[in-house]
Amino acid sequence: MTSLKQKSFNGVTWSFVDSVAGSGTSFIIGIILARLLDPSVFGIIGMVAIFFAISRTFIDSGFSVGLIRKVKCTEIEYSTVFFFNLGISLILYLLLFVAAPGIAGFFKEAQLINITRVMGLVIIIDSLAIVQRIILIRAIDFKKQTLISLVSSLISGIIAIYLAFSGFGIWSLVYHVLIKQILILALLWIMSHWRPVVAFSKDAFRDLFSFGSKILGTSLITTLQNNLYYVIIGRFFTPASLGFYTRAEQFNAIVTTNITGTMERVFFPVLATIQEEPERLKTNFKKTVRTSFFVTFLSLAFLAAVAEPLVIILIGEKWTQSIPYLQLLAVSSIFYPINSLNLNILKVKGRSDLILKLQVIKLLLLIPVLL
Repeated sequence: MTSLKQKSFNGVTWSFVDSVAGSGTSFIIGIILARLLDPSVFGIIGMVAIFFAISRTFIDSGFSVGLIRKVKCTEIEYSTVFFFNLGISLILYLLLFVAAPGIAGFFKEAQLINITRVMGLVIIIDSLAIVQRIILIRAIDFKKQTLISLVSSLISGIIAIYLAFSGFGIWSLVYHVLIKQILILALLWIMSHWRPVVAFSKDAFRDLFSFGSKILGTSLITTLQNNLYYVIIGRFFTPASLGFYTRAEQFNAIVTTNITGTMERVFFPVLATIQEEPERLKTNFKKTVRTSFFVTFLSLAFLAAVAEPLVIILIGEKWTQSIPYLQLLAVSSIFYPINSLNLNILKVKGRSDLILKLQVIKLLLLIPVLL
């Protein structure tokens, strides 16, 4: 039987490979697209990011965390979550479809009507893949997830580059997102043996929702915090300004996602398996925080130092206005591992109530900053 240490090592290794290969592929493709397309194009896509982020949060509803932290899950529980996610996604897509003209009017960009309606299909596509992904995470099987991420990123990226070369402009980015999620869905269903049964348990739903509802509230607040900048910049400044900001954020995410994201994805299911052993849990958690913070600190400090030559060499001088954004984001992300992993351990311990309180406090502190 594979030991917890071996599972953790394998999980971290493959999750890191997934992050590096997947985000690395996306990063290279993003560089090519950034050279082919105008910054305003990326800004227009960024305007609707908050609507899709909130929709995806509602679809998940905290059920993913609830299922991952359970010692055992039944077929009924999986199927209940699957059909709930599908139903919510259909409702949310309908709302987005109807709201598209209003969104376009708010940002004063008429083309957002069609963009919102087409990209909105991603919400339904994602809902069909959540349970399959949960099962792979519970099994700490990041090898399959790595393959799925790499193949979908590569194929969708090549198609997007071809479309950009062919003069599709902003639609090359729209189709990039859509094709990538379709490929992820198809590969998850091919590699997963699980299929939903026609069943919905009120008891299973109630049990998962009692924990997941607080995670949902937390996730919604976090999503608002992370995307309010898009709304404000998109509404009060030019699409190009938002494009510069989103590009800087994507550069910064290469570090934060690959390091902290890897640790978080792997160690949540791993630590969940020893949640009833306090001393062992504490020891492993401390090691995770120390390692993650040390590596992230050095990486982000280096990123801030080389931001100017990095941006100019990789995506060209037309993106120079994103350099100060990148430097500020790198410095402000240094403590991200501590925040992220502490929230992670609260999830393991089932303290979703504390997580929600913390996120509310953070949102209240953010409001005067935004004003």
